[in-house]
Amino acid sequence: MSLGREAYDQVADCPDRVMELPQVVHLLDLKRRWPAERRRGFPWADEEYPGFELLAYVALDAYEQVTGENVDILYAALKARGVRSRFPLLAAEFGEQDWHIADDGEIARRLPRLARYLTSPN
Repeated sequence: MSLGREAYDQVADCPDRVMELPQVVHLLDLKRRWPAERRRGFPWADEEYPGFELLAYVALDAYEQVTGENVDILYAALKARGVRSRFPLLAAEFGEQDWHIADDGEIARRLPRLARYLTSPN
C-alpha cells in the first residue's frame, strides 16, 4: 500500500507477485541480514529501517471513516469469530477461505515464490 496504486494493482490479483517489487525484496534482504548485523552491533541504518507503524493505522482509520464506528467494534467482531492472534488483523482472505499469514504451509501453498524466498539460505 505504501508503494502506491500501481504496486497495489500489480499484486491485487496475484499476491505472490509481491516478489516482483524491488522494494519488497530489499526489505526481505534487510530482514534476513538484520539478526547477524545486530549481533555485531550494526543494526539497520536509519534510512533503511522501515517505519511501518503508521501503516498499521491506515486500515483502522479507513474503517472508522467509512463506518463511523470505533475500531474496538472491529476487534470485538474478530474475537467473536474466535480469532485469538496477538495481531488479529494479520489474517488474510483468499476468496471464501480465511487463513492466517503465520501458517507456513498455507504461505507455501498460496504464495510459493515468497515461500521459496523466505526459506532459501541466501
